[in-house]
Amino acid sequence: MDNNSVPLSTPMKISLSIEYMQNLNINQISTLPANVFDRLTALTELSLYNNQIRTLPANVFDRLTALTGLYLYNNQIRTLPANVFDRLTALTRLYLYNNQIRTLPANVFDRLTALTRLYLFSNEIRTLSANVFDRLTALTYLSLGDNQISTLAANVFDSLTALAWLSLSGNQISTLPANVFDSLTALTYLSLDNNAITTIEPGAFSSFASSLSHLSLYGNSLLYYEDKTFEQLTNLTHLSSDCSRLCCLVGVIDYCQPACKDEQTRECVTSKHSCPIRNDRELSTEYETTRSNKYRKKTRVDDEDDDDDDDAGSG
Repeated sequence: MDNNSVPLSTPMKISLSIEYMQNLNINQISTLPANVFDRLTALTELSLYNNQIRTLPANVFDRLTALTGLYLYNNQIRTLPANVFDRLTALTRLYLYNNQIRTLPANVFDRLTALTRLYLFSNEIRTLSANVFDRLTALTYLSLGDNQISTLAANVFDSLTALAWLSLSGNQISTLPANVFDSLTALTYLSLDNNAITTIEPGAFSSFASSLSHLSLYGNSLLYYEDKTFEQLTNLTHLSSDCSRLCCLVGVIDYCQPACKDEQTRECVTSKHSCPIRNDRELSTEYETTRSNKYRKKTRVDDEDDDDDDDAGSG
């Protein structure tokens, strides 16, 4: 049978072998009937990448209880039904990158307690609900790059205590909250390239200070950070950013760009600094002042809204 002519717009014949069902990639499949995989209870790998799938029926994978790898990348999936992965309790690898997913239902991954690798990069995800990763306690690899995420909930990664690799590059994040990475004590690789980060709140990197080896901050515009945020990264071997000053803070490591140390003396060359040089007290004061001003502005707006409501009520 020609692999490029499989009509998945109608239910598939049960006579197809498990080996054949493993590879349905590089077709023009746009629709999956709800019961198409019902008899394949022993299937461990399912490849559906490089197709034109737009939607997933809520129960399409319900009988695939032995599945360990699911490959759905390079499709046109826009939404994920909240319970679509609920029966895949043996799944360890889930590939959803290069789709058009905008939101992740809060409980969509709740039953995937064996999952170790989750690929979500190159979608259109804008927000992450605070509990979306709560049950993924075995996860070691999470790729969220090239989405449209602008803020991170303070506890969004709280359950990911086994996570070693995290990419948030290519998003629109402007601030790293103080406690956002608090549970990532096993993290060794963190990519934050090409965001809009201006502020790293004090303590943001404290939880993985002794484990992180690779940190990438290239393509940001750092303004507010404390020296000790980088000085405490004692296990760091690779650092890339737009700020040569950071290389002075982390000391001698295997790779640091843009470098700011004199090749002869290994001392910091101040003329090569590419970001503001401020001491911790100045940074903390400016940061707190900025936050206070934002709070006062918000309070003033809220008060004006209350006044308007009172006026409307009295009218």
